[in-house]
Amino acid sequence: MQQLGLNREQVDRLVRVGLLPVVGNHGRTRLLDPVAVGSLARRPQLPVRNQGRLAALAVHLGPLMLDPGGAQNLRHVSGWDTRAPVPSSAWEAWWGTGAAIADAVVGLPLLPSVSGFVVDVREVSGWTGHPSDAGYVRFHTRPCDATTQARYAHSRFRAEAGTVWQRLYV
Repeated sequence: MQQLGLNREQVDRLVRVGLLPVVGNHGRTRLLDPVAVGSLARRPQLPVRNQGRLAALAVHLGPLMLDPGGAQNLRHVSGWDTRAPVPSSAWEAWWGTGAAIADAVVGLPLLPSVSGFVVDVREVSGWTGHPSDAGYVRFHTRPCDATTQARYAHSRFRAEAGTVWQRLYV
């Protein structure tokens, strides 16, 4: 946990999505795959500042599961898992960013992430407002160009507590 700079909950999330395999147990202590820990620790760190130019929007994901609000969210599953195919709809839910932030991120990368580790890179192509709650939007995404993919894929950032989305600046 220290090598990754994460708390126990963040490490648990990485284990549950398959990014950090457990190779054994010693009493109540899990033994994490040292190669996987090293690989995650070496991922390039993206800057997170509250100033400068908005560069991307990260959305924080948990483990892949059936979405209990699936009909309302227009998806069957939510989250991420390295061991299963994950439809992009798994992170295309109603996000509480509001219209101003949604407008600002059109054309920018959308970074689905787990505990600050980027698991996919998409480009925001537009958004739709929620039919009854103006604070929520659904982002429309498309594949991003190769340069953007290379910059953000397999990177990490310091995940902030408190919200399920986060703006990243350069």
